[in-house]
Formats: sequence, structure tokens, C-alpha cells
Amino acid sequence: MGILNVNKTRIVPLIVMVVGVVMAFYMTKVTIQHPFIGIDVEKKGDQFIVKNVSSAGWGKENAIHNGDIVLSVNEKDPNQHFSINRYNTIEQADTIQFLKNNEIKHYNIKYNGSNHYYIYHLVFPVILYLSCLIMSSFLLFRKENNGSVVLLIFFLNVFGLSLISSGASARKDLAGETLIAFGLIFSLILLLHFLESYFSNWNLVFIKKSSINLVYSIGLLVFILYVVFQNNKLVILLPPDLIFFSVTFISMNVLIIKQYLSNRATEHKQTIQILMTGLYTSFTPFVVLFAIPTLLFNHPIVRAEITTLFFISLPLSLFYLVISKEFIDMDFVIRKIYYSLLTSFVATALTLIGFLVFTQSNILDNHIEIIRLSLMIFVVFTSILYFKDKIDFLLRKWLYPKEKDYQVSLNRYLHTMKNETKIETLMKGLQKEIVVNLPISEVTLVQVREDNKIFSFFEKKEISHIMVGTMIRDKSCIGTIQKTPTGFSVPLVERDGQSLVLVAEWRKLRRKLNTAEWIWLETILNYTQIMIENLYKVEEIMKKLDDLEEGKPIPIYLSKLLLSISENERRNLARDLHDTILQDQLSLATKIDNEMTTIESPSYINILSNMRESILDQVHILREITTELHPSFLYELGFRESLFTLFEKINLNANFLFYYYIDEDIAVTKREYELTIYRIIQELLNNAIKHSKASEVHLKLFRKDRFLFLHYHDDGIGFNWNKLDQSFSTMGITGIKERVRGLNGKLYIHSAEEDGFRAEIVFDLEQYSQVN
Repeated sequence: MGILNVNKTRIVPLIVMVVGVVMAFYMTKVTIQHPFIGIDVEKKGDQFIVKNVSSAGWGKENAIHNGDIVLSVNEKDPNQHFSINRYNTIEQADTIQFLKNNEIKHYNIKYNGSNHYYIYHLVFPVILYLSCLIMSSFLLFRKENNGSVVLLIFFLNVFGLSLISSGASARKDLAGETLIAFGLIFSLILLLHFLESYFSNWNLVFIKKSSINLVYSIGLLVFILYVVFQNNKLVILLPPDLIFFSVTFISMNVLIIKQYLSNRATEHKQTIQILMTGLYTSFTPFVVLFAIPTLLFNHPIVRAEITTLFFISLPLSLFYLVISKEFIDMDFVIRKIYYSLLTSFVATALTLIGFLVFTQSNILDNHIEIIRLSLMIFVVFTSILYFKDKIDFLLRKWLYPKEKDYQVSLNRYLHTMKNETKIETLMKGLQKEIVVNLPISEVTLVQVREDNKIFSFFEKKEISHIMVGTMIRDKSCIGTIQKTPTGFSVPLVERDGQSLVLVAEWRKLRRKLNTAEWIWLETILNYTQIMIENLYKVEEIMKKLDDLEEGKPIPIYLSKLLLSISENERRNLARDLHDTILQDQLSLATKIDNEMTTIESPSYINILSNMRESILDQVHILREITTELHPSFLYELGFRESLFTLFEKINLNANFLFYYYIDEDIAVTKREYELTIYRIIQELLNNAIKHSKASEVHLKLFRKDRFLFLHYHDDGIGFNWNKLDQSFSTMGITGIKERVRGLNGKLYIHSAEEDGFRAEIVFDLEQYSQVN
């Protein structure tokens, strides 16, 4: 049944593709059989006079001129030829007889090797159609056939047929003209429908479904109008298919721009940018290089047939949107294109100015040719600049033969030193890498004291070498490479009045470092500085922990650090549980659901159903655990709503009456405050459930001026506060105490055995903002 259903979803798209292939063969046959003549005529009296000759047709190549008289077509009266009778143009003719300069000339119409219009009307359209057909086939047999995919298959076939029928339409073939009109009308409707379906998968409204149905109805009406009144002079003067295409195209652009403006701050921005890039890349060359110049100068910069090559950008972009699971960074691509265009514009202007100043060519008298030359230079410069990075990457082994060695060196150094706890070993590794990778004869590590005496870092002996002393120019410029005639020095770190400085001497004969070597040196020195700083900080923390007296509170900064580490570990553990075990359990439950649909035995179904319920129970428990570890909904629902969610869970599990009050206008601007207060309340209530044996628990959270107050009390068994272990703990009362101290808050506790527990916590919000 599953295979049958899949096949049913493919039948209609497959039929459309097969019909499309048959029609494409017919259009190709017409284009091959009949060369494009491109001669328009007008009737004056009983004669047909040549009115216009296309620059891309047979007539132009055979020196047919305006004013020539047509005597016969296919050895018959011109008035009997269908294309002259219907369109006032000569097409699909085998022979033509002209009167040229009072001389009768007979022509046989046939292709020859120089017919470039053969390429425009046949080769280009066939390549574009085959590209659309290949994409359709891939979608049909390799992709899940949902609504969006089926609509895209329809669009690709109609769009491809429109392109391949352009040759037959130019030759005034009735089927070709009808198919062109059909494509103009329904390709955009299908594109609108596809975008509606595609964006609905992301819960975005591109256009209402009722509007899509209305556009289909109008499109069908326009197509019928075109077919019925195809030869009407008004229809020829104002083609309804072109008018409908123009209005629909403008409306679609408005919808896309509106969608982009609504989602430019969301994750859907990338998708819309890809769509806009494909759409504008397809039609901009036609508008800018053909339509506008033709209207302004009556002469295009580039033939319309050439600009159609860019039409493939739209199907490719839509195909990419459907099949790709991760998109390219369009912001990066657009910035790179802008940079390439701007730089190319300046380079083209300078090149053109130089060409115009120094050349004596006749091209100076032809503005169109100058524009074409400028365009060609601009396109070449833009392409080179845009693809330069990729070319450099492909040729990197030849251009930068040692660059791979530098990357290996950095990886080796970091991998070896990442677990190192001694600075001496770290420095020896740095020495070795510098000597191996740079033209350095010797690397020395020295300590410069406050009195400017220089000591060897390893031997701890004073160095009297004059050369080393002269190379250390400014020990205070930490991390700066200071060049000298004999080498360079780098102060790595300063501590307790002493500077650790790396000194390197060039090999002889010395040479300058290239760009890759400087980048490698700066990178490895930066990594080294970070590792040294971390080692020093770890030493300081360990020393302070060793010096800490028993029973003495841990310093606030250390308490905050340990709490932060604890929260990070909680978050990592919660993420790991959610992404692995929890997803595996859900996947297993789904598999059981699928298996139950194929089994008929009630006993087996009952066993599987019990297993499924058990798994879902475990999923629920896992979700509770992950939420307890890291309350991610704290930032999704908001602070107040998250507390109410917590209170609902407490009421389900507690055996006491729980009374709470949260200010309606409670506002905690710092996320650290939100998480800390949430944890404090969570620990207070967990302690009440586990240990208090209370019958009533009261909690109140409110803000007054700059202070945030949290009051808690219960009527439980209480405890002796003085007997509590004051050592650090993230859980329980001591954990609450450390969390309050970490935010410079104040904690007041009153409790005695059999006398309940009361806690008052105060945070000074403005003081915390100033400190942080």
C-alpha cells in the first residue's frame, strides 16, 4: 500500500513531464526544419514591401534591405503565405523571390554554418529545457513528493517548455505561440502557488490560498481570451498574456519584498535572500541590457536571446531551496558581490578612460559599442574578484607551498600543549616550532626584571649578552612583535614586576618573512599568551584554595566562578540528555507506533502498547530531569511565567499548602539575576518537600524601589543554623547562601529545631549593575 501511494503521487508529475518532452521534440523539430528568416513586410497596393529585417535572422545575413519587394514565397503569391497573411512577416518559407534594385533575385532558405540565430533559438533553449527536465526528474524520483515539490516540478516543466518554444514561436508556429502564451501566464501562477506552499511549511503566509485560486481563474480566462482572439489587431497591439505576466510579476515582487522586510531579523531571511537573488539574476539582464536600451536608443546592448541564458537562475535557486538542508551565508555572498561590483566599477572606469584617451579606433563614434566594451570589462573584473578566493584556494599548494605546514604546526602545538600545566614545557614547545617554521637561528626566552637585569628563563642565570639586551626595546608592549636588524623580540607576559620576553635572531643570510609566516607567528604567539595567562590564573586559584582557612567563607569571585561552572555543567548535561537519550526514546516510541499498524494480533498489540507507554513515561521523567538541570524555558516563557510553572509542579508533588505572591510588575533585567533567583526558590521549595515536614509554606517575591525582596517561611521542624556545614555546596541552604553572596545580596535566616524556617533575601539591583 505504501509503494502504491507513492506511485500515485508521482503519476501526475510524470505525465506532465512526458507530455512536455513530446512537445519539446516538436518545438525542436520546427526550429531545425525552418531557419529564422526575420523579415517584416507591409502591403502597399498590390505589392509587399520589406519593412524591417531582424538583426539575428536569415534576411540580415543575405543582405535583404528595407524597401525590397517580395515577389513570391514558396513560388506562390505572397498573399497566400500564412505568416504574411496573418502576421505581416515571412517565416517557414523554403524559397523567396525579391525585386532588388530592379533585379529579380531568387533565394533558397536553408541553414549554413554561420547561422548564429541557430544557436540562439535552438542550442540555448535546449540546454535550458534539459536543465529544467533534469531537476524535475531528480525531484520526482529522489525527493518526497509533497505539495511544494510537485508544484516546483510543474513550474520547471512549464518554464522549460516556454524557453524551448521560443524558437518555434519566432517562426510563427501556432503551437509555439500558444505554448509561449501559456508559459507566460501559468509559469508565474505556479511560482506563486509554489511559494505559498513552501512558506506555509515554515508557518509563514506568503499569499492567501483564496488569492491563488483567484489568480488561477484570471489566468485561465486570459489564456482563453488569447486563444480565441489571437489574430485580433487589438490583441496583437495589447497582448493579454504579456499584460498579465507584467502585472503578476510586479505583484509577486511586492509580496517577496514585503516578506523580506517582515523576516529580515529572523532565520527565514536566508531563504528569502536566495529567492530574491535567483529572481533578480534571471530578469535583470533582460531588463537592463535589452528592454531599457531598446526603448531609449532603439538598439539593445545585448540580444534578448543571450539574456535568456540568465533565466536558469530562477529554477536553480528554487531547486536549491527545496533540496538543500543548509543554506549558504547570503549576507557574506551579498557583501562580497557588493565589494566586487564597486571595485570592478572603479577598475572599469579607469580602463575605459585609458582606452578612450590612447586609442584611435572607430569605436569612439559608436556609443553602443563603447557600452558593450565597458560591460565586458566590468563582467570580467567582477568575475575575477568574486572568484579570486576560490582560485587562491585551489592554487594554494602552488602559491603557498608551506601554508599547510603552518596549519599542521599550529594543530600540533595546540594538541601537544592543551593539557600542559608547566610554563617551562610550554615555552620549549614554542621555541621548537619557531625554529622549525621560520628562518630563525636561535630563540631565547628571558626574564626582564624591574631593574632591567636579564635572566635566562630556564637556567635562571643572568645574561650579559649585549645582543640580547639591545633586541628588547619595550618590555611593556605585551604581545607586540618588535623588529630589530638582527631579529625580533616579543614580550609575552608581565607578572610581579618581571616580563617574560621571547628573543629571536635571524639566520644568515636573512630574509624578510612573507605574509603567511607573519600570520603564523602572530597566531602562535596569541595562543601562547592565552595559555600562559590561563596557567597563571589556575596557579593563583589553587594557591588561594590552599591558603584558605578551614571554616572561612570562600571569596565571592571564586564562589561565582564555581557556581558558573556548575551551571555550565548542568546545561551541558541537560543538552546531552535531550539530544541523545531523550531523542532515542522518542524514536523508539515512533517505531513501535509504526510496527503496531502492521500487526493484527491483539496480544502483541497490547504488549507493544504497554512498552510504548513505559517509554513515554521515561521520556516524561527525562524531560523533568533536563528541566531541573537547566530551565531553558526561563528565557522562552519569561521569568514570572517560569516561576508559575515551577509552582504548579511543586503543588503536584508537595504534601503541604503552598501560598505564594509574585509582583505583577516584577522586572529582572539581568539574566544572571533571573537564573539565581529561580535556583534559590527552587532549592527552598525542594528542601521544604524533602526535609521540612511543614504543613504550610509561604513565599513572596516583590520589588521596592531599587531593592528586590524574597521572603520565605514554613512551619516545619526547622534546624539549628549554627550546626550547618559552612563548606561550599551548590545544593541546599549553603548553596542558597553562596548564590546570594555571588550577587552581593544579603541573606537573613531564622530557624530553630521544631520552630520552622524563615529566610529573607535582599538584592540591590543598582549596586549590582554598577559592579558589573
